[in-house]
Amino acid sequence: ETKYLAYFLSSERPQRAFRGATDQGAKAGMNLAGVLRIQAAFPPLPEQRAIATALSDVDALLDGLDRLIAKKRDVKQAAMQQLLTGQTRLPGFAGEWESCRLGDGIKLISGRHVLAQFCNCAGDGVPYITGPSDFPGGVISRAKFTTRPETMCSAGDILVTVKGSGSGSLVLSDGVYCISRQLMAIRVERWCGPFIYHSLVRDTSLFEAEATGLIPGLSRADILDRTITLPRTRAEQDAIAGVISDMDAELAAFEARRDKTSDLKQAMMQELLTGRTRLVPAGAACA
Repeated sequence: ETKYLAYFLSSERPQRAFRGATDQGAKAGMNLAGVLRIQAAFPPLPEQRAIATALSDVDALLDGLDRLIAKKRDVKQAAMQQLLTGQTRLPGFAGEWESCRLGDGIKLISGRHVLAQFCNCAGDGVPYITGPSDFPGGVISRAKFTTRPETMCSAGDILVTVKGSGSGSLVLSDGVYCISRQLMAIRVERWCGPFIYHSLVRDTSLFEAEATGLIPGLSRADILDRTITLPRTRAEQDAIAGVISDMDAELAAFEARRDKTSDLKQAMMQELLTGRTRLVPAGAACA
C-alpha cells in the first residue's frame, strides 16, 4: 500500500535511520544503498490499508483546521482594518476620532543590558527577555532568567524591539519581565492599552520602515512622536479592543486544537506503524 509506505517512511524510526545513514561530507546526502538497508516489518495488505485510511482521516482534519485558521486570520485582519481606523463603528458609538502623538499618553521605558554571568536557563531569578527570539509567534517564552534584573516591564506593557534585524516587532507583555536594551516597554497611561497595542500591530510596517538602515533600530523619538488615531471615548476604545481580543481567543482555541490533533497523529503513527496497536484482527487480515 503506497500510502502506508509513505506514512511509515515519515515516521520516527525510519527518519532516525535516514539521519544516521546520511553522508555528512561536503555534499551531504543519502544514496540508494542507505535507503535499502532500512529494515521494516509490514502488516498484511488489508491492515496497511486500514492504517493508511485512519492516518489519512487525521490529515484531512488537520488540513481542514489549517484552512479554518487561515480564514479566521483573514477575517481578523479585515476587522482590524475596519475597526481600528473608524471605517466601521460598533453599535452605540458615533463622533469624530482624534489624532494624537503617542508620547502624550504613554510612558516609554528603555531596557538595559544584563551581564552574562547574571543570566541562566535554570529558572533562577526573574524571566529575562532579550529580543524577538523570546516571543516567537507573539507568545513570550520563559527560557532565560537573571538574578540581577535591571529594567522591568509589567503585565499589559507593549514591548517593541528597537535594535537589530527584528526592529519594530511587538508583543503584549503577559507578566513581569526584565527586558534587555534591545527592547523598550510602552506603558499606556491615558488610553486603553489593548487598543493601542492592536493599533500598533496593524501598522507595524511603519515601525519596521523607520528602523531601516545600516544598523536597524528605533529611537525614543521614533516611538514617542508616532501619530495615532483613536476614538475620543475610552468606552469605544475598550469595546473595539474587546472584539479583537475575542477574535484572538477564538484563533488561539483553533490553533490549540490543531496542535492537539497533530500530537494525536504522531501518537497514532507511533502505535499503528510499530504494531503496538492493531486495527485489523489477525484472522481478518489473513482472510
